[in-house]
Amino acid sequence: MARRVDYPKVKQLHAQIEEILARREQMTAEDLERASEKLEEAARALGFDFPAWEDPADVDARPRPPVQGKGRRGRR
Repeated sequence: MARRVDYPKVKQLHAQIEEILARREQMTAEDLERASEKLEEAARALGFDFPAWEDPADVDARPRPPVQGKGRRGRR
């Protein structure tokens, strides 16, 4: 069964994102972090899910597919 989308809340979330993007040059790192946390909470309340490696420092911890290649000889 499909999940019902609450469009007014999605529009509100979109408006918050647009406001933050418009003011991001004037915001400090702490302000941006707080705004990011608020947006994340609002998005989770709407049912959006985020991967476990949200922190950019953890990007290297993501599982990688095996490398496909021909080994030492390379292409011929």
